[in-house]
Amino acid sequence: GPTPARQSPWLVTNLTVCLPGLLMLIGGSVVQGQIKSQSLSRNIGGYSTEAGAIICIIFGIFVLLLSLFGLYATIKDHHRFLFLYSGVMSLIFVIQFITGIIGLSVKHSDKFDDEIKEEFKNDFKLDTTKTIERDAIQHYFKCCGWSSYKDYQYDNNTFNVPPSCCKDQNELNCDTFGNRSAIYFEDGCSTKLIRGFGTVIETACAILVTFSIFNFIGIVLSIILGRNIKSGYQYT
Repeated sequence: GPTPARQSPWLVTNLTVCLPGLLMLIGGSVVQGQIKSQSLSRNIGGYSTEAGAIICIIFGIFVLLLSLFGLYATIKDHHRFLFLYSGVMSLIFVIQFITGIIGLSVKHSDKFDDEIKEEFKNDFKLDTTKTIERDAIQHYFKCCGWSSYKDYQYDNNTFNVPPSCCKDQNELNCDTFGNRSAIYFEDGCSTKLIRGFGTVIETACAILVTFSIFNFIGIVLSIILGRNIKSGYQYT
């Protein structure tokens, strides 16, 4: 079988693959936390904003476990285990890479801004039923309305601005007869939502695509080592 010297490059690489698996798990958890805290769990252009983060978490766990399995197969010179490892990792690599590319294509499509607008604009109308999601967005992004606080103006020029628009969040109702532009968050939520969605999608997809490259390196080296081990068994 292969000598420790011949095994060492793949052992080092597999340990290197373990680290991206851990980082994928952590990164996916952080992005998922951002999605929940910002109430950004929606489908944009047929792509779920949670998909990239969830896949990061799942694949992070799988990559960690498979890397340990690969280390065991390498140390014990089990070429069949190495081939099994490379086969499963190949499947993960394909799903990782395709998911990342699809997410990035959605983010950089010409219709991305319009799809965000279509998904969220109705949340900022006076008759919206998604008040919890709207308030979470306005509170997190420190914004008010889709364009401004004037989105909450009735035809008779009266206002019904939600408390989540208040700059002073300790106030239960800051709708006074004072200067409304000084009381409410000045910016509308449209630009901040589009930017927030873009950041979440790009982060999750960049993690998937970047770490799929490490997985690919591990796959190639595991196949090479497995063939060497098998060849050694045939001629000894």
